[in-house]
Amino acid sequence: MNLIVRRSALIIGLCMFAAAVAGILSTTVSAGPTNAVGKVRFLVTFTCPGDLEAEGDRIFKSHIAWMQGTHHHEGPKALLSYDVSKTPELSEPFTLDSKPTGNVIFVLTEVYETDAGVVDHFEQSKASWKDFAAWNAFADKCKTTKVGAAKIFNSLW
Repeated sequence: MNLIVRRSALIIGLCMFAAAVAGILSTTVSAGPTNAVGKVRFLVTFTCPGDLEAEGDRIFKSHIAWMQGTHHHEGPKALLSYDVSKTPELSEPFTLDSKPTGNVIFVLTEVYETDAGVVDHFEQSKASWKDFAAWNAFADKCKTTKVGAAKIFNSLW
């Protein structure tokens, strides 16, 4: 009998834990960005010599501060998400323990409600971001891939 009570308590405890985790996960997912199909992504990758890493860090620190103070949160120009990531360039990019090349890669990703947000971003950056010229000079020293306004056609959560 004691074994049955302990097993029942364990099963109930596991069920309560699973329900709590499911609640947390569903809250986290629903609280995040909704499905982005039809939204517009602006993306730039910068593959830079390692000695430019500090300059990239400085420029992107300036960039996020400027973005926070200037970009729309609602409507057709709304900025829905923004992130910058950084990693050492690897000799074999899909083998995470492969030898670094000495370069660093920055990836800038912005998602807007519509093309109007990207157009607004370009206009504002030229007109009001104090480091716009520095950003261009930095980009000129790096290998870049620029995607101005790509429509998102697959998205999760």
